Amino acid sequence: MSTSQLTSKEYFRMLNILFYALIAGQVIFALVIVYLKLTGVSLNNFPEYKQTLLYAFPFIVLAGIYASQAVYKSKLVPIKAKTDLREKMSDFRTACIIRWALLEVPGSLSLIICFLTGDLLFIAVAAIVIGYFLMIRPSIEKTIIDLELDFEDQTKINNPDEIIAEITTAQ
Repeated sequence: MSTSQLTSKEYFRMLNILFYALIAGQVIFALVIVYLKLTGVSLNNFPEYKQTLLYAFPFIVLAGIYASQAVYKSKLVPIKAKTDLREKMSDFRTACIIRWALLEVPGSLSLIICFLTGDLLFIAVAAIVIGYFLMIRPSIEKTIIDLELDFEDQTKINNPDEIIAEITTAQ
């Protein structure tokens, strides 16, 4: 195991790369589905489930969005109580990843359902999830607000060359 120290600039670059990679996967999958639909490939493999899914799926999406928010907020409580900025930022990264994973589930699931039923309405649902995803993009300002950082920690996090996190990786 090795420990890497990350500056504020490196930390937020890494967080944003991960964030955009998760969105890119969904967008690419959506583009493939639209391309297949436009080229005439039959995507209507399971039409008998379409009606049921149209009624049930909005609840799944709302549950995913709610769960991502609820779990994220519950993860922030112990993080805010910590005094060491490096610990806070390492734990914050984990909270963000969990939040994004819980959001990626309904987005990806809607794309899979679109692929199986051929109904492009599910792409619209995925677009809504991706739109919400984009609204929660990580930034220094949002991090300061979410973690309720004091002035000293705000100064550190706003300095691009300040070491604010330690990440342990397995080699």
